[in-house]
Amino acid sequence: MVGTPLVSKAMLFLNGPTQWTGVIFAVLDEVMAESDLVKDLHDNFLQCAICMEGYKSPQMLPCIHSFCLKCLEKFAQSLQNKPFSCPTCRAVVTIPKTGLKDLPSNFLLVSLMERLNLADTTGSTSSSKCNLCNGIKNIQRCIDCDMYVCVTCKQFHGKMPDCHDHKVIPVDKLSDENYIKGILASEVPRCSEHQKEKLRFYCTTYRLYSKSVCRDCAIVGHRGHECLEPKTRVNIAKQNLQLAIENSGKAVISVQQMRANVNAATTSIERQIANSEQKVDQQNDQGIERLKADRNILKVEQEVIRKGKCTPLKEIKDEVVNWTEAMENTQVVAKKIS
Repeated sequence: MVGTPLVSKAMLFLNGPTQWTGVIFAVLDEVMAESDLVKDLHDNFLQCAICMEGYKSPQMLPCIHSFCLKCLEKFAQSLQNKPFSCPTCRAVVTIPKTGLKDLPSNFLLVSLMERLNLADTTGSTSSSKCNLCNGIKNIQRCIDCDMYVCVTCKQFHGKMPDCHDHKVIPVDKLSDENYIKGILASEVPRCSEHQKEKLRFYCTTYRLYSKSVCRDCAIVGHRGHECLEPKTRVNIAKQNLQLAIENSGKAVISVQQMRANVNAATTSIERQIANSEQKVDQQNDQGIERLKADRNILKVEQEVIRKGKCTPLKEIKDEVVNWTEAMENTQVVAKKIS
């Protein structure tokens, strides 16, 4: 699948961390300006690789690829107890013990599809009809049901148990970008298991992390768990964050004191080493001086010994030399006489 460069730029971040949402929607604003690009984005990037249709309850695997929940369940059944691997990259995936439904939901994909669905309707609002009575006056759009209703039908629509909290907006507002952004920002994601229920609670006892759950999940699948409303969960998170900041401040002070202690100890050790080196040098110099003095004394003693022993020997040597010369002269004279 090859999309336009602008579409590809947006989708590079589609399966990434949620902090990239602003980047994606910033690029998406450019994409939505051209209807061909909207269709290109939907056809090439917002379709499940298994069913080749638009995502329905997209679940994200650890390898960051997303698929429809039902598609993943059918795919898992077809493996017949073989190791589960990603249909796209074949990376081996460990399925949660509670099933594929507990894989992280890709809310970014859901928001993106909702945004595109709204963008797709802005060009045809003038000819929209009420999906209930086919009326054409004062038409509004329910972004939760993905349908048009007139003012009269809106009253009945709002009284239905499953529709009382739906967002219904005038069709002329569909082209108001700031208004649509505000609507999408306040929209609460829906449960992937109970499509009609919105994620209104946080289960704080779910494994090692909090999990967003709907009312039905809180009653059935999370019975006995601590399920908090978002405001309560946010307040707790703020308190924990404040406590962490305070503890980190104490830790910083402790580390700074430790660093000061280490610096003082290092300075003291370096001073002691410098003093020791100075003493060693002094002792070395003193030792050298003592050795020189001892050498001079030994030289004097050796000279005394030389004079005391070598002088008599020299005298004897001189006498021997004189005697030898006298004998040699005597021999010469005797030979002449004979």
